Amino acid sequence: MAAFDDARRRRALELLAELGEGSFAALLQDGGDALGGLVVDVVFGEIYQRPGLALRDRELAAVAALAALGREPQLDAHLRAAQAAGVTREELGEVIVQTAVFAGFPAALNAMRRLAALDADQAAAPDPSG
Repeated sequence: MAAFDDARRRRALELLAELGEGSFAALLQDGGDALGGLVVDVVFGEIYQRPGLALRDRELAAVAALAALGREPQLDAHLRAAQAAGVTREELGEVIVQTAVFAGFPAALNAMRRLAALDADQAAAPDPSG
């Protein structure tokens, strides 16, 4: 069983690196606590590895669900991860607008505020290319 757990954790950590592990830093601190470890292993080591949806589509689904539920800290992480997975800023905005239809305007307005904060953070960040 340990080999399976090691392989699952390795897959999860590779995916998190692809998505920008800084977005999920709280889960990765010293390997994460018991709950963080479960999230890493199950969500990113199992569910995100399933066939049937591309990574960008999984991130769009995560953004929509988190926006609808008002889970802003996790939404912030998945907005960044979605961009790392190839989702454009415009697509994120459209997913949030679509969320208003099913989750209500307050949830969508809060999510749009988080997207605007991400825009501001990215604009203020130094250019890595020098």
